[in-house]
Amino acid sequence: MEFRHLEAFVSAAERESFTRAADHMHLTQSAVSQLIRKLEEEVGEPLFVRDGRAVKLTEAGFNLFDTAVEILMLRRKLEEKTVPLPAAVNGSLRIGTSSSATAYLWASMYQAFADTYPNVDLDVRTTLHTVTTVDQILSGELDIGFLPFPLSDPRLEGYHLANHEALLVSHPAHPLAKKQQISKRDLQNERFILFKDGMNFRAVSDYFFRTMGFEPQVVLQSNDTNLIRAMVQVGFGIAFLPDWGLQRELKEGQLVRLPVQDMELYEEIGLAYLRRGICLAAAEFMKFAGANRHLIPDIALKDLPQNWKHFSLR
Repeated sequence: MEFRHLEAFVSAAERESFTRAADHMHLTQSAVSQLIRKLEEEVGEPLFVRDGRAVKLTEAGFNLFDTAVEILMLRRKLEEKTVPLPAAVNGSLRIGTSSSATAYLWASMYQAFADTYPNVDLDVRTTLHTVTTVDQILSGELDIGFLPFPLSDPRLEGYHLANHEALLVSHPAHPLAKKQQISKRDLQNERFILFKDGMNFRAVSDYFFRTMGFEPQVVLQSNDTNLIRAMVQVGFGIAFLPDWGLQRELKEGQLVRLPVQDMELYEEIGLAYLRRGICLAAAEFMKFAGANRHLIPDIALKDLPQNWKHFSLR
C-alpha cells in the first residue's frame, strides 16, 4: 500500500467521482481507477459501489476512510518538519484570491516564491467572490487561497498573514466630507455602493448596517474593487473599501475617509488550505509566506485594536 493509493481513495470518496478525483490529482481517470483497484486488492474487498459516473463508499470504504485521512494528515505533518531544497520541489501550485488583492498585497510574495522555487508552476487564479475561493479549495480546484479569518468552514485551516481596515469613503465634495464625526442619522439617506453577496467586504458592510440599525439605500453592487472606487470618485455614492486599495487616492485628495462615530472595522487575512492535507508545493508556499511577511506592504502589517470584530461570510 502506498500513499498515492490512499490519496486517490480519499479524493474519490470526498468528491463521489473518479473523474473529479482525477482532475484534483492531475491524473487520468483510468490512473485513479487503477490506484483504487490496487488498494481494493490489498484490502480484499470493494471500497466503492460504482453506479455510472457516481461512486459511493461501501461499508469497507466507510471503515477505511477515517484511517486513510488520518494517515495522510500525519504524512503532511512529517513533511512539514522536513526541509527540502527549493530546486527539489516541483509540480503545479494553484492559488486563489481576488484580483485587486493579488495586484497589491501578494504580487511581491508570488515573485519571490517563483524566484526561490524555479521548478514550481505557479498558477494564480482570481475568483469573483470570497465564497468562491472557499468552495474551490474544498473541491480541490485550488490548493490554497487567501481568505479573511476566521475561516468559514471546519474543513479548512490556515494562518494569519496580514490585516486591513474597511474605510467608508466619499468624493471630497460630498456634504459628509466636511464633518468631523458622522452619526447613524447622517447616513440613513445616503447612496451606498456595495460589494456583492459572498464577498468579505460585503460581510463587513452588512455588519455595519446591522449595528447601525438601518437598511442602506443601495445604488450599485459589484465584485470589482476598482469599479467601486471609481464610482465613488465620480460622486455616484459612498462605499466601504480596503485601506490598502485607497492609499494613492486618499493622499492625492481624490477620496476622503468619512469618520463614523465609534465604528472601526478590521479584518485579518491569511492563507487557507484543506485540513486533511496539501501538496508539497503548497506546504512550501505556506512556510515561505510565513517567513517572508516583510514582502507584504506595511499598511497590511499594522496591529489591530483590541476591540475589533470578526465577520462571518456564511
